[in-house]
Amino acid sequence: ACAHAFVVQHPPRSRLLMHYGDRFATFLEGFEPARSLPYLPDIARLEMARGEAYHAADAVPAGVELLASAAEGDVEKLRLRLHPSLRQVASQYPIVTIWEMNQPGRTPHAISQWFGETALVARPLMSVGVEAASPAFAAFVASFAQGDTLEEAVTAALSHDEEFDPGAHLARIFASGLVVSID
Repeated sequence: ACAHAFVVQHPPRSRLLMHYGDRFATFLEGFEPARSLPYLPDIARLEMARGEAYHAADAVPAGVELLASAAEGDVEKLRLRLHPSLRQVASQYPIVTIWEMNQPGRTPHAISQWFGETALVARPLMSVGVEAASPAFAAFVASFAQGDTLEEAVTAALSHDEEFDPGAHLARIFASGLVVSID
């Protein structure tokens, strides 16, 4: 019924099926029968981000050895170029937890800690991955995504967590295949 109501109110604007549904999350915000599921629009945004990541341009992830060779210069001024498939979806709800427990083979359960989560969505290789990011790590990644330097990214992360470990999180970004080059 929800999908039918959406189709009636929002016919496709593009011939490309991958773009259909780009207004679904906003539609859900006003869909009265789903009012008791306030996180549902953000789950729809997460699913849309997965579709966008799947169809994003391909790029070869860089190995961490690239960082080692680049570190010989002015490290604070390094800019990481992130994978074109990377998307972030921030929510005041535990959307990654909700999304994960509703995947095939998983069993839904009560969520003991109900807090906001930011989803990092990317397809550095052949499949789209979704992982939860702390506010500091999300700020770190978002800073690089907007073209900031390592120094600026660390400052953004530290504004969320004074104990943020830049080295460990740089390793995480590389291990996740999110870096394609360094400037």
